[in-house]
Amino acid sequence: GVAAGALGALRVFEGAEPGRIMISQGEELGRPSTIHVEVGGRAGAPEDVRVGGRAVLLFEGVLAPGVLG
Repeated sequence: GVAAGALGALRVFEGAEPGRIMISQGEELGRPSTIHVEVGGRAGAPEDVRVGGRAVLLFEGVLAPGVLG
């Protein structure tokens, strides 16, 4: 799911026309989902990437200053 927007932008960067795509994932894990991606701009120059869909909270955490180094 995290890479969906980047994938949409890459398609347009590589020459595809901007617009909407749908990405399906999670079937193998028993958690199917559909991600909607919309990319503006023009072929070769993506802009305004939007990502949407439904989400389910899987875990939650807190990052404290200094914990990671």
